[in-house]
Amino acid sequence: VDPLHYRNLTGKGVRVAIVDGGLDYLHPALGAGFGPGYRIENGWDFVGDNVNPDDDPYGDCSNHATHTAGILFANDSSGDTGFRGVAPRVSVEDYRVFDCNGMSTSDVVVRAVLL
Repeated sequence: VDPLHYRNLTGKGVRVAIVDGGLDYLHPALGAGFGPGYRIENGWDFVGDNVNPDDDPYGDCSNHATHTAGILFANDSSGDTGFRGVAPRVSVEDYRVFDCNGMSTSDVVVRAVLL
């Protein structure tokens, strides 16, 4: 991806929604937080840790999308690895639609996509 970054193609001005089983937004390369001022600015947990949906998409049991998020927008330029994702300057929303067992229903996924 270095050739893209050299051409200043970093995702700036693009908004991406990750619809998955949750991600570890506390990881330093992923912004170390959630909400305004963090890399993941917005999101929703449609399935909840105990089947109680809430406005925090972090899951205690599954952070399946962490890998995808790293490829997409990680930025560890000041950390140990120096790893940068394909689009380290995108705006990110995270919608958790899979429960701790990796299960969901089509209506939950559709609600997240339409949000």
